[in-house]
Amino acid sequence: MSKIVAIVVLLGLASCQSEVERSPTTWADEIQELVASHPMIRDEEQVRSLIPYESITIERGPCFGSCPVYKMTINRNGTALLTTDHLLPREALRYSASIGLKDYARLAQVVEIARRAAPRAEYMGQWTDDFGVTITAKTAHGAWRVHDYGQVAPAELWALEELLHHTRSDLQWAGGVR
Repeated sequence: MSKIVAIVVLLGLASCQSEVERSPTTWADEIQELVASHPMIRDEEQVRSLIPYESITIERGPCFGSCPVYKMTINRNGTALLTTDHLLPREALRYSASIGLKDYARLAQVVEIARRAAPRAEYMGQWTDDFGVTITAKTAHGAWRVHDYGQVAPAELWALEELLHHTRSDLQWAGGVR
């Protein structure tokens, strides 16, 4: 009897698997195929047209201590703008950089994962000495915006925050003008 139950369960799982395989692909799946199939993207315009996010912005606010305060916007066309101390206009410095399409495509994929995992617009820690992060991903049809104070949002959003923060450190910024 237990063998029959095990076979029925396995058949049920196999039928679920075939349903997943038959489901239509998403833009993220198409990007994954294009990114993984070649060391270099051959048709950049094709890949750009698949990415629904026109821009991805992270705004990181102050904390009680020495947290970096900045606003960084990365655009689908490969341009990036960084404003340090954006909450203090007289102190703000503006920088520009470029980001490769493959890196932007990967960021967009992670945005999609975080967007699905973090349905609320705000996540708030119950203390007062931490920093807050606001992420905005704009499409032609609107924007997804989420605020995380104290890094209490789902892990997928935290991972996106960290990835964007490290992207800020990795880009080659030029400028530094007020």
